[in-house]
Amino acid sequence: MNPTVIPPIPLIRDNEQRLAKIRRQLEDMFRSLNLVHDEVGVASEAARSEGQPEIANVLSLGVCNRLFSQLKSLTNVIERLGGRTELSEIPEEGPREATHAIHE
Repeated sequence: MNPTVIPPIPLIRDNEQRLAKIRRQLEDMFRSLNLVHDEVGVASEAARSEGQPEIANVLSLGVCNRLFSQLKSLTNVIERLGGRTELSEIPEEGPREATHAIHE
């Protein structure tokens, strides 16, 4: 073995692979929660159109806002692991209206 060639440290490589796997899992979680957020938004609008504004308000103001907050937190973790989501592009002002997908 040539003494000037330093082999990679398996532990570091293993940790990088684990972190990449964790990031992919978190991105999958983001996509699932994002879909739930959109579905709750649709249910809220349906309740509003059916003349049930109280239910619509609970869904949009309670559930959607909480889900959005969790999506932002998840985005922060994904970004720390080198990933991005469409929420990475949105200022801290408030919930979004459009569908958000994962960006690599």
